[in-house]
Amino acid sequence: MRFVRILVIAAGVGLAIVVGREGSILWTVLRVGALVAATAGTVLATRREGRGGPMALVGFGAFACAVGGGISAPYVEEVGWELDAAVGMVVLLLGLALVAVGAVRLVRSYHRWARAVCLVVVCAVVYVALSVMAVAVTATNVPRVALGIETPGDRGIDFEAVTFRAADGVELAGWYLPAATGDAVVVVPDADTTRSSVLDHAEVLHDMGFGVLLFDPRGEGESGGRAMALGWDLDHDVQGAVDFVAGRPEVGAGRIRLVGVRAGGAAALGAAASPRVCAVVAEGVAGRVLADRVGVATRSGAFGFMRVPVETTRYVVTDLIASASAPPSLRSAVSAPGAAPVLLVAADREPDEPRLADHVRDAAPERIEVWEVPGAGSGSAVDARRAEWRTRLESFFAGADC
Repeated sequence: MRFVRILVIAAGVGLAIVVGREGSILWTVLRVGALVAATAGTVLATRREGRGGPMALVGFGAFACAVGGGISAPYVEEVGWELDAAVGMVVLLLGLALVAVGAVRLVRSYHRWARAVCLVVVCAVVYVALSVMAVAVTATNVPRVALGIETPGDRGIDFEAVTFRAADGVELAGWYLPAATGDAVVVVPDADTTRSSVLDHAEVLHDMGFGVLLFDPRGEGESGGRAMALGWDLDHDVQGAVDFVAGRPEVGAGRIRLVGVRAGGAAALGAAASPRVCAVVAEGVAGRVLADRVGVATRSGAFGFMRVPVETTRYVVTDLIASASAPPSLRSAVSAPGAAPVLLVAADREPDEPRLADHVRDAAPERIEVWEVPGAGSGSAVDARRAEWRTRLESFFAGADC
């Protein structure tokens, strides 16, 4: 058992490293303190006779798997084997070892059919940890993505490198593509990407005669702050972007349009009631808070209703560990008094997108239009159907009375 206790302590140290590197001093102390207590409790449980020790190993190991996997997977994919990725992977492996040791000892403590029941329970605990906790950890621990090397200038478009502040003071970096018409569009990328990912959108909009602002969401590219995959802080970024564009001398008051992709689309919908915004296009939106996800699940038949408890637990955990506060649901945002007209662009290859679009449209059908794009992936309608994307937006903007 001494070797097992060493594994527990090693996992605890790794967990403290990956969860204690960011955030305020108080929040860091609280998180690390909780981990120290959990590690010490697990070590003490292994010193006692009975099933308490194996159960503690399974529980602590499942938690380590969720946190280690939730952190290492996105970091390895986006930035390679940096400290967070390496330590997260070690924690994941230690967690798997602890689950295996605890499961074997726990199953052996039962007889006959009870062993099968015990094994099912252990698998259920690990599944819940990975499907709930790991997803929440991944959403709240997003690696910084570097800005791409291509600029609008590489496409023959004049641009300015600009900085501005989000509504809560975070400094953001972007490109502004000026135009002489006085009409402007803010293009909002997905929360875990940079302005480079929406260059195609910006190019088409600029060709349509609009001034275009595209920027790095907080925590990505050259912007300050900390990223979150669900984009709960993106509403502040969008407000700051709208204020920046409204301050341009060539832009007329109340003539700002928003085009957002995925989490950026959700944030654009969140700004639909802004008096400076006259139209919103949201592409690839799949929901950002529990009410949105439950709305999608209940439109997915019997299997969808089975997802509701998992979605509920996942978002409750996310809310507990996230530094950002959950924003209003998309339905409440688009149904607010004075909200701008909305075009929802949904890829038919992503079943949740049309379902969410229908769910949101039902909140204000008189001013919400849905374009379900055949053959497109999430957020890629401009790539799959570039000419039609332009025509749809031209028609929508013309009818929006901007």
